[in-house]
Amino acid sequence: MNILLVAATYFEAEQIISEFSFIEKAPDFYQSSEAEVDILITGVGIPAMMFSLFTQVNCRYYDLIINFGIAGAYNKNLLIGDVVNVTIDRFADLLIHDRNNISMEAFNSSFNQKYSNIVTGGKIENTSDYPPFFHSIKKTRAVTVNYPGKYTFNSAEIESMEGAAFMMICKHFKKCFIQIRGISNFTGDNINNWDFKTPIQNYSDILIKFLKTKL
Repeated sequence: MNILLVAATYFEAEQIISEFSFIEKAPDFYQSSEAEVDILITGVGIPAMMFSLFTQVNCRYYDLIINFGIAGAYNKNLLIGDVVNVTIDRFADLLIHDRNNISMEAFNSSFNQKYSNIVTGGKIENTSDYPPFFHSIKKTRAVTVNYPGKYTFNSAEIESMEGAAFMMICKHFKKCFIQIRGISNFTGDNINNWDFKTPIQNYSDILIKFLKTKL
């Protein structure tokens, strides 16, 4: 099984890279000498994720693609350090305005109907058959946003900065995929109060355990 791991930053992937002695084959692209596993560091935000992942998947075949990283929570029932499986994501603050200055999500408008096979009702849903190993992880709904605290998103439990972009590319290429996030903060928290260590450790432990089943 050829596996691609995708993270926005090296910091979020560092523990996994170190555990398996990944070798940097190109800038921000790592390969394992122990298994058929690559790691792609895309950069932060929607354009970086879409450009990097589209380019990589277009030139190399993968059976499974896993996106992982930290995320902020809207749902106060979640705990800092919780690891969740994002099954629905959307471009929630990529908006257009009509003549009455009423906002709507760009991918929920008539202008983007050609993407309706990927985005339904503004939502991108993971319907892929990802490995049973991940089935026990709590499923959540996310929004991909640039300003998490600017709007209220009643349909979401967490926010990601690249998740919907990741899922859109995977669905376009008809890939088996999963998006895993570790909760580092609640939306609106000052970044100085975020806990980076706990969520990164928790999702890294899960992914390392999974990868060891592939060695």
